[in-house]
Amino acid sequence: MKSKLAVLMAERDPRMSQRALAEKSGVSTMAVNRLYNNDFKRVDTETLEKLCAFLECDLSDLLVLKAEQISNNKSGRSPDERDRARRWET
Repeated sequence: MKSKLAVLMAERDPRMSQRALAEKSGVSTMAVNRLYNNDFKRVDTETLEKLCAFLECDLSDLLVLKAEQISNNKSGRSPDERDRARRWET
C-alpha cells in the first residue's frame, strides 16, 4: 500500500505543513508524517476518515496498492482467504 498524502497536500495547499494538516484534521503529527513519507505498515481507520474528510477526497485518492501487490493478488483475496477457499472447495 502506498500513500499519496504528499501529492494531495501539494495539490490542495502547497504551503500547508504536516503539522498544520495534523492540527486542522485532528490527526497526530506522527501519523501524518508516516503517511506523508510512506513509512507505515498499518493505518487507523479513524485517521483515514479524518484525513479524507479534511482533504475532501476519497480513500482511493489517499491510498493505492503497489503494482506488485496487484499483480501478485489478481483474485483480490488475501493469502489466508485463498487458503480457506481452497480448503472449502476440496
